Amino acid sequence: MGKRFLFLLLLSSSMLHAQKCIRQADKLIADKKYRSAWEVLDKEDPKNENPTIALAKTDLLLNNFINTVMHKVFTLKDLMPGEKVEDYRGKDVNGSLIKFDAEMIIDTLLKQHPKDYKLYEGLGNYYYQVFLYFQENWIKKPEELVQLILGNYTIANEHGIHNYLVSYRIGFAQLFLQNFQEARKYFQEAARQNPKYPDAFYSLSYSNLQLNQIDSALLNANKAYELFTDSFNRSDVNLLRGMIYSTKNDTLSCLREYRAAAKLNPKNQGMCLLLLKAELRYNGKDLDSVTSAYFDMAPKLGETYNEIINDYFKFNKLKEILAFLESKLHEYASDPEVCGNICFYRAFVYVTMEEKEKAKADLLKAKEYFGKVFPPGNEIFGTIDEGLKELEK
Repeated sequence: MGKRFLFLLLLSSSMLHAQKCIRQADKLIADKKYRSAWEVLDKEDPKNENPTIALAKTDLLLNNFINTVMHKVFTLKDLMPGEKVEDYRGKDVNGSLIKFDAEMIIDTLLKQHPKDYKLYEGLGNYYYQVFLYFQENWIKKPEELVQLILGNYTIANEHGIHNYLVSYRIGFAQLFLQNFQEARKYFQEAARQNPKYPDAFYSLSYSNLQLNQIDSALLNANKAYELFTDSFNRSDVNLLRGMIYSTKNDTLSCLREYRAAAKLNPKNQGMCLLLLKAELRYNGKDLDSVTSAYFDMAPKLGETYNEIINDYFKFNKLKEILAFLESKLHEYASDPEVCGNICFYRAFVYVTMEEKEKAKADLLKAKEYFGKVFPPGNEIFGTIDEGLKELEK
């Protein structure tokens, strides 16, 4: 038997064994036995020398980790029927840590297999997931990650790896770079490749909007809404449609969409704030109730007061903000910390209105309320005293 034939025979046998291993792991993954799937893959290729197995390991960890340290160390768990990874994410689980540096492993494999373009796709997958999960808090900055996402997926795409996720993620990178025309092209391709992938239509709609293609933006947003089935994503589409209607100067439709978004996701403070801004901009009938809902989410945070007061000031609604704060002072009468905050921030409204005596009175009330909650050395008392000194000038 010739050496060349023997080599091919051994290679074929190795590939068949790897495929059998992956089929076994895939069955375990389908049954949510993620830790067991890892053990099958790692036993087959403990040194990460097989590109196919290494990519399978990468996908398993990225999609099903319980905990992660910078996407270099992971924990996995075998789940019971009905359980979800999200139920355990961030919690301690039994089992040893899995050290797997996909970035280094795939880079090493690419040096040995430079024409295995699935490795470029795998590296793109890794950087994409890192970007989504860590944003500013990873080893590489978001701008560098986006270039790595774009570069690796583009190489894969140019060498025959054409699927909707690659197309979508190239579009995602182009969108981040504000190359809206290029982004639109790839989102269109992703939608063509998988007409049931809602993210493609959502991002295509956003690209259309940035290119002032308003009718297409609305058409694709409607398609995304139809395809999404969960309230979280549908509320995002409502917000996008609100932006589109705002561009069309359709005030009633804009408010309708923002209200629908807030209704679908009532505990989302950011979404409620967007609705509040829209109610102010368009003199909406629900301004009081929306402001109240936003306030009640975090009545002890200074940011809450700053956002509300600044937005009301922007639309010259000084009397309205004073009336609102007065109503909340009565509503939270039994909570001295909230009452202290209301008086403290209302004082600044009065300062802006050049009503110094009312501002002084509110700062003194705030000091009295805070005295029931904070120790004498708290920095808030120093801030109040400084404010009182300024008002005496």
